[in-house]
Amino acid sequence: QEKIYQRCIKSAFQKQNIPFLDQVRFDIEINGEEVGRYYIDFVIDNKIALELKAKSRFYRSDIRQLFAYLKRSQLELGLLARFGANGVETKRILRGF
Repeated sequence: QEKIYQRCIKSAFQKQNIPFLDQVRFDIEINGEEVGRYYIDFVIDNKIALELKAKSRFYRSDIRQLFAYLKRSQLELGLLARFGANGVETKRILRGF
């Protein structure tokens, strides 16, 4: 489960003294009314959004989700990390220029 990987990564960041925030909330507002919220799994050193997935592969929706997080948070770089049967796979996502 994703929550188990989150706990492991959080512990590793703490042991390595890597600055991070977890479950970073961003509200979605339209015309001043809150209509939803995003939760980024980790923001590392106020620079990188890290989103974890426990799936057999990446889906377009995963990439769109992280891109939306980057846009809303104003972060430039995001990492998708997928934990599957064959180990860890990552994708780097840039917000765009």
